[in-house]
Amino acid sequence: LVGANGIARVDWRDPSARTQPAASLELKAGEVRLEGGELTLVQGRLEVLAKRDIEIPMTDGTRIGLGAGEYIIAAEVPLDMFDGGPWGLPDDPLGSMPVGMNVSVEVVAGDDARITRPGGAVTLIAKGNIGLYAGGGTVDVTRAGPVATLDRSPQPAPAPKCGSAPPPYAWTATASSRSALSTTSNCACACCAAPSP
Repeated sequence: LVGANGIARVDWRDPSARTQPAASLELKAGEVRLEGGELTLVQGRLEVLAKRDIEIPMTDGTRIGLGAGEYIIAAEVPLDMFDGGPWGLPDDPLGSMPVGMNVSVEVVAGDDARITRPGGAVTLIAKGNIGLYAGGGTVDVTRAGPVATLDRSPQPAPAPKCGSAPPPYAWTATASSRSALSTTSNCACACCAAPSP
């Protein structure tokens, strides 16, 4: 269990004889359970860096299959579902199935994700997409929002072409009097090296 502003990071090793750890996990403000070697997401945001195919069961009976790649799984349990105990409503004989969960599965990089709902309906989610479902509803797939990246590496200034104006940052303006303004270019070609009027 991780509190509202908390983060837990762990390498998950499942009971198989396959490559270990199976995945690196980061849980933000949520809860996971480990039952019989299976990791179950109860609620919260789980960032997964899977090294091979794994399956994560949800407490509503849905199973999320992941391949090698990077994924974000978010599960939200509506507050009214906590009325009759940790998961069930007062008249829920099972007392353990949050039927109204809201879940999203985003494929950031790598193999497709597979969402298998109770009853057998399977939806594949490709890289750059998010699969969403609420309660017992079907899975809707939508494109993930654009991701902005900032390239901080130095970029060389483009070389001006002879006869065309160099980029604005390559020009220097000098005020020689109140009525005259002269400009000079940082370009060394013959046509640009001529003094400006």
